[in-house]
Amino acid sequence: MYTTILKTGTNQSVKEFIEALTESEIREMSGTATFNSGKNYAQTSMQDVEFIYENKLIGSVEASDSYEVIIEKDEDKIVAECDCNFAGELCDHTAAVLVYAITHK
Repeated sequence: MYTTILKTGTNQSVKEFIEALTESEIREMSGTATFNSGKNYAQTSMQDVEFIYENKLIGSVEASDSYEVIIEKDEDKIVAECDCNFAGELCDHTAAVLVYAITHK
């Protein structure tokens, strides 16, 4: 399980965070290579993305395997979890869910 903090010190809901997020910010969080891979997944491999109330977003990405990404509010943070074994800042599955969510607002 991979977990990363997307934003700290915020009163925004996950939905408000997604509505304000840009591709440039996702690229900055993930790096260019991971962003490009995530954008490709967003265009070709998304299975499902849905908001659960205002503070939780769940997405499924079909890559080499099927991965579930959960983006949720945790006190004053927006946190992302993916069931992949990535060890960096932002995995390409999380980038895919973010890109998909901002392009389907």
